[in-house]
Amino acid sequence: MIYDIETNVQAWVPTDGDITIDGKRQRVGGWVNDLAVSSDGEVAIAHGRQVSIAGGGVLATRTTTITSLVWHPDERLVAAGSFGRISWISVDDGSADDVELPWGGAVAALCVAEDSGWVAAGGRGDWGYIWKLDEVLPAMAIPVGTSTGRLVGFSAHGSQLTFATPKMTAVFDLEAPDPLGQPAGQLLSSVGKPTALCWHPTTDLVVTAVSTGSGQGSNGLLAWQPRRAPVPLGFITTRAPVTHLAWSPDGTTLSLAMADGTISTAGNPIDLG
Repeated sequence: MIYDIETNVQAWVPTDGDITIDGKRQRVGGWVNDLAVSSDGEVAIAHGRQVSIAGGGVLATRTTTITSLVWHPDERLVAAGSFGRISWISVDDGSADDVELPWGGAVAALCVAEDSGWVAAGGRGDWGYIWKLDEVLPAMAIPVGTSTGRLVGFSAHGSQLTFATPKMTAVFDLEAPDPLGQPAGQLLSSVGKPTALCWHPTTDLVVTAVSTGSGQGSNGLLAWQPRRAPVPLGFITTRAPVTHLAWSPDGTTLSLAMADGTISTAGNPIDLG
């Protein structure tokens, strides 16, 4: 289920090949892998090898299964394939331009920094990638350690990027490149296995959910302000492993979806200083 609080769009994926948007059911066919909502509430659906716009039919067909889908601020769609294929898809005519990933790998998650224009891809393997639409240079490969590639996210204004993997949680500063032009990176002091990741929408604060075992107090949240220090501000325990995190647009409320089937909402649970 996806709910976009800014556009008030609600979409459900109840069965293979069907979606329900604002109470209206639509058959799209194929296995629905991802949904994306534009700034004006338009819903794009990745199903099988196709991308459709809700209510408008198939927009584009690619050569591999589409694993992730996001909207870019210039009103294009970015689609990731199961064999490392990234495509920019025009919503006007469905035409597509591909981005070459230097080391390939299946892409599990995409994210876009609306302010800076960066796009990031988390890969199932040892690499993450970043690039911009208006640059002719190929995507930059970032070594992040073997992972599922799902835990990737930009800071509020797109100047920092985090990859969380079982071996490392790292932040890359896109405003401070090294001599080779790569974004400067730092490792964050962490514990356990990261299970969810989310940046605060207005401040320089990143939160990851971690699991350190199966006993009481072994699941919780770590929070950092990376430009101040690589050590966490603190650790807050949760009743079960956290599978998803989401801030409200104003950053006053953090919602947690947990592995035991419960959802918890806390009013500003972390001291933002």
